[in-house]
Amino acid sequence: MKRMRQNRCDELNLLFSVATVTDVAKTLGIKKPAVSVWDEVPPKHVPALCEAYGFRPEQLRPDIYRKITYPKKRHSGENPL
Repeated sequence: MKRMRQNRCDELNLLFSVATVTDVAKTLGIKKPAVSVWDEVPPKHVPALCEAYGFRPEQLRPDIYRKITYPKKRHSGENPL
């Protein structure tokens, strides 16, 4: 099991449970020290990290992205009221 830094937010702990700082830095094309100082995932990196590691944006930055729920489709014979 990977050791978690105590003052990291839950979202960073989630990210680093599946990838190392080195992995994240390589994925984003940035240096390891830049990733090491994060207190939260920078918004500009959310899309790339979601694509690379299969997260949904609201998992990495719930303060910015909200979970979208869609209403269930009605069957054509149902009364909308």
